[in-house]
Amino acid sequence: MSRTAVIGAFAVVAAVLGYLSIWRPLANPEGAGAARHTPGYRSVASDVQRGYALVQTAGGERDVLMQAAQLFARAAEADPESAEAWFGWGWALQLLGDERGAEPRYLRATALAEGDPHLADTAYFTAYNLAVVYTSDLRHLEALGALERASTLRPTQAEVWARMGRLLLEIGAAARAVTSLEKAAALGDSTVHQELARARDLAR
Repeated sequence: MSRTAVIGAFAVVAAVLGYLSIWRPLANPEGAGAARHTPGYRSVASDVQRGYALVQTAGGERDVLMQAAQLFARAAEADPESAEAWFGWGWALQLLGDERGAEPRYLRATALAEGDPHLADTAYFTAYNLAVVYTSDLRHLEALGALERASTLRPTQAEVWARMGRLLLEIGAAARAVTSLEKAAALGDSTVHQELARARDLAR
């Protein structure tokens, strides 16, 4: 997948995470990261916030994305328990075309975010982005597993059902593709109708 295609796929991710995943850790001092609410932790949060802002405005510019990756890397090194920093680092690397570098950062973010309700957004987007990485590498079963995790975290998110349906259709699981694409359509995704019709034909 080209860098431009990835940027388009994650425009919504940027907008949501820019608001939720940066401010939520600071706004919820009773969360899992409460013990890290020190001046040093606030410096980490500042780096993460700046990193997301750079990604959102990068427009595919490699220099800007590299600056963002450096900020996320510094944040992750300063606070290895920051799921947001690891996610951001992986995301910046993915947009730079380094999907092999992105994967272990995403996996680290997954481990840190698991089970923490304050990090549900980070967990969702990490799973979704991992699915994109796996799909690009033709690791379809791993991509499907990542999408299934994402769908449990955000069952009303049309984009995850649409991507899952298209992947299922691609690997020949037409009946399952129908179910996923129908959910995407019911949730307001008007782009899936052609694939849904095809899946229904194949599932007969």
